[in-house]
Amino acid sequence: MQTEDWRDWRLEHEGLTWRVALPEDADRIRGLLEVVDHRFGLQDRPCLFAAPVLLSLIAERDGHIVDGLYVELVAEIVKFSDNRAAFRAYPLLLPVIGSFLEARKVRVAQMNVLSRWERVMAPALQAMGFNRVAPKFSTWMRRVRG
Repeated sequence: MQTEDWRDWRLEHEGLTWRVALPEDADRIRGLLEVVDHRFGLQDRPCLFAAPVLLSLIAERDGHIVDGLYVELVAEIVKFSDNRAAFRAYPLLLPVIGSFLEARKVRVAQMNVLSRWERVMAPALQAMGFNRVAPKFSTWMRRVRG
């Protein structure tokens, strides 16, 4: 759905009004994000009004933006098997995959590894520019379809 399709959408909950963030909200959002960055440290965020962001929502109270969220398109790279020779080709494949994703404005790619393979695969993944995020984030997943 395009932002225009959502312009009139609202959700009232506990004194907050949630709605779609619009480009004209950018300065007020930036003010909130500066406070958040000061409190928690600088965050890596995309532009909230362009790809790869699909949807940005804000919560307002008394005309002030007090919270928000965005939905970002993230690429997941999934290896079909445990073939080590095929995995060793990844350093050659990743620049091709990277170009493909960049052309589509994707900013983040992730690769999930079974816990039992992590120790074996970690050095190669790190050499290819992947960083382990588990100590920093708790990853939760929900299939939307399929």
